Amino acid sequence: MTQFVFYLNAAQELVKPGIKRKATSSFLSSLNPKRMKLEEDTKNLKSSVVPVTTTVSSSTSSSSPVPTTSDIPKISWDNLHYQKINGGGLHGTTDHYNFTRDNGDTTEVIVKKLRNGNALPHEARILHELAGAGGAPLLFGVTTDPHALVMEFCPGITFTEALKQLDKKTCQQAYSSIVTAVQEFHKAGFNHLDLHDDNVLIDTSTAPFKCHIIDFGETQKLSDDDFFDRIARECDLSFLQRIKETIELTY
Repeated sequence: MTQFVFYLNAAQELVKPGIKRKATSSFLSSLNPKRMKLEEDTKNLKSSVVPVTTTVSSSTSSSSPVPTTSDIPKISWDNLHYQKINGGGLHGTTDHYNFTRDNGDTTEVIVKKLRNGNALPHEARILHELAGAGGAPLLFGVTTDPHALVMEFCPGITFTEALKQLDKKTCQQAYSSIVTAVQEFHKAGFNHLDLHDDNVLIDTSTAPFKCHIIDFGETQKLSDDDFFDRIARECDLSFLQRIKETIELTY
C-alpha cells in the first residue's frame, strides 16, 4: 500500500455514508471510541511537546531551548515596501509587501509580525528547515525592529472558502491536494499539530491543485518518542478525516 493510499484510508476511517449530521469533533468521537482517547491525549500534547533541537541562547533565563536564527538571512525594512493587509488574528498580523532583493529583483512576500513585538524564532526555524515541504512558504529571512518573518507569497483559497466557492468534485480534488501536502509535511519529519480549515491554502490555478500548509506556531519535529510521534501524527490525520466528512455532508 502506498503512503498516499494509506493517508486516504486514514482520512476515510470515520466517514459513514448516508449520515446527515454536523461534522463536529464530538460527532467524530462517537463514530470511533478511539478518537475520544486521541482527543484527550492531544489536549495534553501541546503542553508536553518536544522542542526543536537547537542551540540554547546563553542570554536567556528560560529552561526551554530557544531556536537559533543565526544562519537565517536578515532583511532590512528598507527593502520591504508595504502593499496591503493580508490578515490577522488575536496575536499577530500578516501583510503583503514587495521585497527588493540585492540584485534589484522585486518579489511579492508575506510579512508576519506578532502584536506584542516579540520575535518568532520557532516558526522561523521550522520554515527554514521545511524548505517548502508540504507547500509551506519559503522563508526569505527575518527582520528586527520590529521583528517579523518574510515569507514567500502563496496564492490560494482556504478550505473554508473552497466549500463556499467550489462544487463537490472540485472540493474532492482540493482534498487530494491537502492529503498530498500533509504526506509531504510528515515525510519531511514534522507534525503540524494545528491543522484546520484556514491553515491550508489551495491553489486552484495549477493542475493538479497545489496545497500550501501555513501557520507553524505549534509545529514540532519528530522526537525520539514513538508514542508521542504517533499521537502527534494522528492529530494531523484527524484533520483529514474531518474535512473528508465535511465534503460528504456539505453536498
